[in-house]
Amino acid sequence: MQKVKKALSKNYPILRLYKSDVEKIFNLFKDYCKTAEIVADGFKLDDFSELSKLNKQEIVGLTITAHDPLFFAEFSSYSAKIFLSDQDNLEQRGLADKIGEILSQRKSPLRFLTYLWMNIPFFAVFAFYLLYLLPRIKDTKAQWIILLGIILFYILLYICGMIIDTKKHSIIYLYDPSAFGFFKRNKDNILLVLLGAVAGGFITFIVTWILTKI
Repeated sequence: MQKVKKALSKNYPILRLYKSDVEKIFNLFKDYCKTAEIVADGFKLDDFSELSKLNKQEIVGLTITAHDPLFFAEFSSYSAKIFLSDQDNLEQRGLADKIGEILSQRKSPLRFLTYLWMNIPFFAVFAFYLLYLLPRIKDTKAQWIILLGIILFYILLYICGMIIDTKKHSIIYLYDPSAFGFFKRNKDNILLVLLGAVAGGFITFIVTWILTKI
């Protein structure tokens, strides 16, 4: 009698990785597994050093695969995941944990535009509207305008987050952070701040308009 191996796939939010991160992950693969190969931007590389030959500043597709045992890390435009062929294998779990430590430092702030994070503020605002504002606003037209405004604004933000999550989920910069200027290193943060400023301006406008209707 032999126990059946159970595979495990770990998914990660929006990531922004650097060349040094990929090198660390690739070296972990080589230390733990008998063979490891890397495919970047559709090219199978003979060695990690060939990554520089792509002559690009960033790519959105990279996979590192090991055999015996089967284990891979995949970073694409729409996902980031680690696959273990045996979740009970201590070496594979240890490798996954070490890779996870690297990835946890590269989570993009844009991840807050997707998943559960987008729903929390929406339902909070929606509950505030239903329980507090709606009974106080006597103008029926104003009630509908405010409700539609809240819903449309949420939809626009969600679409923006979905596009980022499915088009640039994992970006791999083929240089280290010090090689970039301030704006390029922090463009995700800047984009989030701009979206926050737009959201803040919209909320301020709505609140000001509401006060004239109460």
